[in-house]
Amino acid sequence: MKRLTRLATGSSLVLLLLCASGCPRPEATVDPADAKGKNVAPTRKTDQFQQVLEILQASTETSGFREALNVAGNDLSRPDSRAKVRLGAESRDFMRRRLQLNDEELADVESTTFRPLDSHHVQLCFMLHDVARAIERSGAGPIDQARQAMAWVDRHVLLVERVDELVPPFWALQLGEGTARERALVFLAILDQLQITNCLVSLGESDDGGPGHVFAGAVLGNDAQKEIYLFDPRLGRPVPGEAGVATLRELRKDPLAHLPDRKEKAATPAVRVYSVVTMQSLAPRMKYLEDRLAVHDRVMLHTEPERLQKSLAEAAGAGLEPTPWISPREQAGTSPLRMLWGFLPPAEGGSDKSSRKLRAEMRSFPWMDIQRRYIAMRIYEEVPPGQETLLHLTRLLFLRYDRDPRLALAGGQVDRAAKRLDWAREALEDAEFALLSESMLQKHADNFRKQATTAYLALVQKQQDGQNLVNMLWNQDQYMGTLILAAERPDPKKEKLELSYLMLSAVREPLSERVLFLNALRWQDRAERSQAMLEAQQKAAGPAKGSGSAKTPRTRGAERAASDWLNAQGAWQQYAERTPISAALRRLERLQQVAAIDLLAGQHQDLTGLVHRAAAGRLFLATALLHRNQLDQARSTLKALNADLAAVRDSGWHKELTGLLERVPASQSTLRDMIKGLSDNLGPRGSLFWLQQRVDFLLAAAST
Repeated sequence: MKRLTRLATGSSLVLLLLCASGCPRPEATVDPADAKGKNVAPTRKTDQFQQVLEILQASTETSGFREALNVAGNDLSRPDSRAKVRLGAESRDFMRRRLQLNDEELADVESTTFRPLDSHHVQLCFMLHDVARAIERSGAGPIDQARQAMAWVDRHVLLVERVDELVPPFWALQLGEGTARERALVFLAILDQLQITNCLVSLGESDDGGPGHVFAGAVLGNDAQKEIYLFDPRLGRPVPGEAGVATLRELRKDPLAHLPDRKEKAATPAVRVYSVVTMQSLAPRMKYLEDRLAVHDRVMLHTEPERLQKSLAEAAGAGLEPTPWISPREQAGTSPLRMLWGFLPPAEGGSDKSSRKLRAEMRSFPWMDIQRRYIAMRIYEEVPPGQETLLHLTRLLFLRYDRDPRLALAGGQVDRAAKRLDWAREALEDAEFALLSESMLQKHADNFRKQATTAYLALVQKQQDGQNLVNMLWNQDQYMGTLILAAERPDPKKEKLELSYLMLSAVREPLSERVLFLNALRWQDRAERSQAMLEAQQKAAGPAKGSGSAKTPRTRGAERAASDWLNAQGAWQQYAERTPISAALRRLERLQQVAAIDLLAGQHQDLTGLVHRAAAGRLFLATALLHRNQLDQARSTLKALNADLAAVRDSGWHKELTGLLERVPASQSTLRDMIKGLSDNLGPRGSLFWLQQRVDFLLAAAST
């Protein structure tokens, strides 16, 4: 068996699935010459950028955006085009002096070929452009568009604080969670696509010298009078103010009034305004691409930092000079400027060698809990060479039916998301798996373990059919293969082999919970859009007049919104019934039996995410009930959530995490940061505190 441990699997299906999963491949600088020989026919310039746009709009993986930039690079390689992507003297001076870019970074910004990180930047811009287009279609004015954008972020990126470095907006969307700073950055990126000038506003400084208590600012108004309107990324709504939404001027008058812990402050914190830019958005080549695509569709790809600085200075008022949010190159992950470069590995154009991207992606995959299930089945520790393959295949299920639908919903591909969620629900609720007895499950596990042991021993002993036996172990289950490839609906009548029974039994509980959450989120998004369109119609038309027999657009809008809120209510009720917070607390009690610190910390992390989704689901349920004027039910839902949050606070969870942190050596900084972040979430000003604030806010609304 020790010899088996050193063996790597060679399954062709696994390699196929890993390639299909969108796992990163080594990247090089995208040069126009690379596009030659890729069946890209020479066309007129306008047609070429139409082709680029079509590739961009159809792409769901970074590789597709990279391909589009290869095609666009053909035009950028022309001498007259290269002359248009040079920095002006003023811009170069600003970037060197105010953004502190060195010669190498300036050369990267001014490069006339698309760089590896550009594809990630363009991918985020196109995704959030779809969000912005949906908001614009509501017909709302700029301030209400900003409200909708903040509410969208609140739904798609749940607040979960951490103590490590920032995660770029695209990965926060992929995870479905983020810190207050990360939620603010996603919100500001949507405002970019809405062509609303924006900034970060801070009270005081954090320990790393960056922004302290953050608000997101939207610059609105005419040239004569511009104001910076404030939005709270922790609560997911505008900061209350004299005219509905607080402005920077109001904040400057009384900063302490906008802090939840103002009584504990010995001094008034300084108010600061930060401009937010990234290295990729500074490149003139992005302006060139943006302008060429604008013939067909204007997607905001470029930022002029000096113009942004001037606009923010005018809106901020006298005595408050905006400053760029930057950090030293060696602390790239603590501010947006170099964040992507500091987050991605060298193979993808970044500089990180500590697997930050992989760790971030694995946070959305409850591997520790699933590993525990495989260990209980005795198919994990008993067959060491199969562990990596089993991990990859199981992770692919979450990529296909959690990450992909989440990103599809964020990008407006609702039908694609709904299809994936339906396929997953059918598989997970299939009676063959759902009603499987423990004894039958163990029988399947015993059979699989015997097959795996025979196959890998044959491979180690270099028997002629050894590799074939290993391939058959992972390839022969066609039902599971179809489910993982996710190109078509799996046929429930197909024969399921051992792998299907074992994997679906292991993921059934955690994946079912996420599928139900995303399905309810789909209806919530639709209801929010219908409501926004209705409110815009009501504002435009004024008070309703009479009651004729013919249906007006406003009447039809009201009926559509009512129907969508009813569907959202039903979906969230189903989720709430299947995901009680009390069940998470019962799992917490069982964690005391886990000895391994990393396994224990991982399961604490999974439980934290589950509690936040469960609480958010009840908040969204209460919102749907309020829109349907079901006030008693809304109050009942919120009071029950209040009791659940109190149970979490009284559970001793915070104390357990504090004790766990004391057991981790200082050398294991990553694990310590993770545990400290989980502990802070339960602390006085952690995510649990802000959840309680939101419950109180909705209870007040339900009382009026």
